[in-house]
Amino acid sequence: DIGSILSQYQPTSLTAHRILRSIFGIWRNTIRTRKLPHTDVEVSCLGFGLSGLPSWSPGPIRNEDVDAVERLMRSAFETGITLFDTASPYALGRSESVMGRVFKQAPELRAKSLVQTKCGQIICDDDGNPVPPRIDLSRNEII
Repeated sequence: DIGSILSQYQPTSLTAHRILRSIFGIWRNTIRTRKLPHTDVEVSCLGFGLSGLPSWSPGPIRNEDVDAVERLMRSAFETGITLFDTASPYALGRSESVMGRVFKQAPELRAKSLVQTKCGQIICDDDGNPVPPRIDLSRNEII
């Protein structure tokens, strides 16, 4: 996914933003959509993955990280991407949190987006500290 390509760059980096704009500029208005079966929901065939965003470096989420990820998500959305992919272990547990903060400060983006996530893969504790990998499909972990 495109997010993985950009994960080698800091999300606040102008380089990452330029790469994303170039990639999305090529695809502008060409992203196909599909209707989810048995619903009225249209979703883009191409998703934007946040696996490395804000970064795999431990530490608190900074406001600059949230703003940078918002810019990247808006660039994706402007191109026609409405599917955003995340998971609890991405970016040491911070990917879902930063996406939540983006949606909190940009509710109009959330209203037009479909989020897919995964559960059960534990690679860090609640503070983002690495732990031995394990699978936890308990109700507490899923909800």
